[in-house]
Amino acid sequence: LKPDIYPEFSDRVFYMDIFPTMQLSSLVNYLVEQEYLGLVIKGYGLGNIPSILSNRLSTVDFHTILSTQCRYEGAEINSYALGVLAKNAGIISARDMPPETAFVKLKWLFAHYEHEYKLKPPFKHEQVKDDMTRAISQEIS
Repeated sequence: LKPDIYPEFSDRVFYMDIFPTMQLSSLVNYLVEQEYLGLVIKGYGLGNIPSILSNRLSTVDFHTILSTQCRYEGAEINSYALGVLAKNAGIISARDMPPETAFVKLKWLFAHYEHEYKLKPPFKHEQVKDDMTRAISQEIS
């Protein structure tokens, strides 16, 4: 048997580690200006980011995935107020995917489904969320 290989990856997804007190407004402005499609954030704790970043990301038209530096717990954004604020801002939890895996997965999804995401503007966020939480190759449990 010959496996199907889909090696395309979008170059319009950004990855960043985050820490408290980080200045982020100019970075988000740059991502919007450069028309990025997605952002993967390695938050701290169980998936926390500064409230000012959640508020700013709620106003942009790209998809944000929130992961964590925690090795075993995964992102659990319902645990603390900052995580809940991120969730309410439309930020998608990577669940137990490491941030590097979430980054590669989002790049792959946009390379293969960007056209479909654009065809369904009212539903595109939910479609990305569904696709990020659907296991493709045992990357999520």
